[in-house]
Amino acid sequence: MKNKRILIDTRMMKPFPTGIGSHYLSLLSSYISRFPDKEYIIIFNDRGEKIVKESFAKLQVRYVRVNINGGSLKQYFLFWYLAIIYRKLKPDLLLTDIWSSFPFMPKYLLIIYDLIGFHNIAKTSFKQKLYDKVFYPYMARFAVGLIASTKSVKDDIETYFHIPSKRIHIITPSVSQEYIAPLDETYIQSIIEKYQLPSQYIVYVGNRRPHKNLETAFQVLQKILPKYPSLYLVLIGGYDTEKVKNSVDIDTLLSQHYTNIAKHVLVLGRVQQNSEVKAILNKSVALICPSRFEGVGLTPLEASFSGTCVIASNISAIREVMDNGAMFADPRDADTFANHLERILEHFEVREEYIYKGLKAASRFSWESAAIKLHEVITSCI
Repeated sequence: MKNKRILIDTRMMKPFPTGIGSHYLSLLSSYISRFPDKEYIIIFNDRGEKIVKESFAKLQVRYVRVNINGGSLKQYFLFWYLAIIYRKLKPDLLLTDIWSSFPFMPKYLLIIYDLIGFHNIAKTSFKQKLYDKVFYPYMARFAVGLIASTKSVKDDIETYFHIPSKRIHIITPSVSQEYIAPLDETYIQSIIEKYQLPSQYIVYVGNRRPHKNLETAFQVLQKILPKYPSLYLVLIGGYDTEKVKNSVDIDTLLSQHYTNIAKHVLVLGRVQQNSEVKAILNKSVALICPSRFEGVGLTPLEASFSGTCVIASNISAIREVMDNGAMFADPRDADTFANHLERILEHFEVREEYIYKGLKAASRFSWESAAIKLHEVITSCI
């Protein structure tokens, strides 16, 4: 019997993928590794070639280059061209994300990580509104199945795309292997020295988009610094996102509104090695995650695997993955965030309790279980 042919679209990938991009590659590589009895064809482009080929390097796959980026208007103008290329490959099923979808694809399974555009949290361009209101619902309607990263995302798909619940499958991600692998103390100390980190600090990980709510982290530091004058806030994330429209301008915020804490905010920018991020998290007092919206709470999961305490927004996606493994607060309630932080600074045993609870919650998710679930979904769709 001829092996089933699975086409995998990775055209949304960039050289340094975000949490969503890393999840996408980890899920697919784990699936292919565990179920090698199919023919896999990877669609890629120049932009993401390096990271894509690194992710599938040890696996039996075939590559096809298509230099039209996922999420671009060009992809919708040239949908007929893409449809011809994809259909010529004669896949039994196409795995694709919502950003890389286009009309008249061959039979496809659609992966959706969030529907932030429907929550009126961040200003969106006319182009993005067109995607959200027209293209994405159309693509979802004709998929043979949809994969949501959390129940929160599934609920959004049902609400905004009017897709029946039975067609939506939840596959919650784990974290990159570097966060799970143990680190020795010598390596951790070398990273602390490399970035010249202080003895006592909290960490924010993420981009500077408004929905990430970075300003609440500034407010927390401002409230607690008088009592703990040696405390610092360390920011990890792509500093280049400052140039993106609607992004938070850190320098302006600190120089105009938070001058009293400016010297206690350390901006590391993009830390490319996950093992380094883990080391930084491991020695921190806590992760501060005040996000107003997430499709899935990946950063709290990463922090929990790194062995640190998590203080996070009480939004549904983060509560879903963290269960009782984090200290929660309303994303705009800096007072409660600060109270939680003071509690773990004052009581070592409370911090240890939440480190244990966080790891227990995070350990419910693995790439092995995600790959098995994906296999079940694919089998039902082919």
